[in-house]
Amino acid sequence: MIIKGYIFGLLYGLFCIALSAIAHKVGMKVEYTRKITHILVGFEWFILNHYFGANMHFVIICLIFTFLVAIIHKTNLVPGMSSNADNSRGTIYYCMAMTIMAIIVLFVPKMMSAFGIGVLCTSLGDGFAGVFGRIKKYNVKIYGNKTFFGSLSCFVFSLASIFLFSQIYMLNIKWYLAVVIALFATELELFAKKGIDNITITVGVSFLSFVFAYYPSRSFNYVIPLLLTLPMIVFVHQKKALSKWGILVAIILDVIASIAFGNVGFLILIMFFLGSLVADRIKRQDKEGFERRGVKQVLANGALGIVFAIIYLIFPSKAWFVGYCAVFAESFADTVSSGIGSKSKTTFDPFRIKCVEKGTSGGMSIIGTVSAFLASCIIASISIVSDEIAFIDAVIILTTGFLGSIFDSFLGSILQAKYKCSVCDKLIEHGIHCDTTAEKISGIRFVDNNIVNLLGTMFSSVLACLIVFLI
Repeated sequence: MIIKGYIFGLLYGLFCIALSAIAHKVGMKVEYTRKITHILVGFEWFILNHYFGANMHFVIICLIFTFLVAIIHKTNLVPGMSSNADNSRGTIYYCMAMTIMAIIVLFVPKMMSAFGIGVLCTSLGDGFAGVFGRIKKYNVKIYGNKTFFGSLSCFVFSLASIFLFSQIYMLNIKWYLAVVIALFATELELFAKKGIDNITITVGVSFLSFVFAYYPSRSFNYVIPLLLTLPMIVFVHQKKALSKWGILVAIILDVIASIAFGNVGFLILIMFFLGSLVADRIKRQDKEGFERRGVKQVLANGALGIVFAIIYLIFPSKAWFVGYCAVFAESFADTVSSGIGSKSKTTFDPFRIKCVEKGTSGGMSIIGTVSAFLASCIIASISIVSDEIAFIDAVIILTTGFLGSIFDSFLGSILQAKYKCSVCDKLIEHGIHCDTTAEKISGIRFVDNNIVNLLGTMFSSVLACLIVFLI
């Protein structure tokens, strides 16, 4: 049985390579001859699974073809499998991904069928995406060189592969979860570059299929973060809304919040982020793009959210979820009031009882205050979708979020350091302006806007948790 497995496994792999070479010899373009190998090699899984199953011999065959394909690519031994295109190493990555999953399956044999889904989604979904994606007529580009027909074919063939495996191997994958897996595979194909999708689809879809097959009752709670996280990362990167380290910290926050609070926790996070971008765009109406935020800004608004999510994972309690919601209710209210309030004609500092310039920390306006209340209301409305949150909890989130934004203004007025530029005579929040050291006129030197934001979220979240515990 093992000898037969090696014979048929090696022969089929060599047949796929030979077919690619023959197709190139008769005049087919390299972009298509490479796809022949890419599409057909996925069926190697059926042969190796039949003869070996979750066995070291499966790994050995994958390793053999990984080295063989790498040599072919390096030496251009088979022109039909090599080119200078960005994804020319895709077949090597595909073999590497199969090797990685074959090793994982050694330790988790139950994952074998899910591994097959990952392989077939890469083989058929990604493979035919490269074929249909090259259609010229009525085909529009979606992202980079990726096209609508390419993404559509990836989704269709991936979905067909999932249904096929569910029937043959009796996997309990619900139809709507199958759609989610196919969409996830399509996203990985759409946003990946230089053939790396051959790894991400194979490994990512394998793990997702395994979770959806064996833990379906818990899976649906994580559908939205699964489908929207990757597009959001690409969007933020393209718009340069966050620095690279800021993106990394935001991803960590996203993952922890999504694991702890599922769809609702993710939606609250995304609503805060997108709403902040809109408010920032309103504030910077005459400037292009968005203000790029760094790690400090991300942590100032979201650090306590991470803390509450981690505490919730260790000691599950509704109070920690309410605290998490209050963090972003306050951050959202403060950001929106600052952005929309900048369009107000009159700004008043109620804590110093005087009118101030627009944009001055501590300054408040009617339109900004109303915007803060509505922003808190939006976060509270999203939170109530969760089974853990009752109406009274949503009221607590709304109230503490709004009060936190007022407390933020108080801190900005009384404690935040303010400086006056000796060159342009402008009131500023930083010590350097017009390439000159500015004079501090009020506040505490180390208390900047990030500290104020952090203290504002702390006030709201701690107050919200105390109220929940008391009632």
